[in-house]
Amino acid sequence: MVLTGREPGPAQIIEDARVAYQQGRKIFVARLSADLSRASKGTALPVVAETIEAIEAEGWRVDMMANAVFGMGFGYENITCLFRRSD
Repeated sequence: MVLTGREPGPAQIIEDARVAYQQGRKIFVARLSADLSRASKGTALPVVAETIEAIEAEGWRVDMMANAVFGMGFGYENITCLFRRSD
């Protein structure tokens, strides 16, 4: 499952992960976005971390990640995560 179009919030991504797991999917791909202007001085992205933890609680484990930054100086970071079933 790949999320496209308007960026869904964390709750929708977590629900998509739950449904994909229930459907027996072997992989789940999610695109997470982080507003870099809200990142801490150490560039921590707590909303992304919390979303990944919630997806993993649904039975998935992060396998790979890739990112892309959009905007000059105060943009958004899109992080694409590939999850595999943990069972």
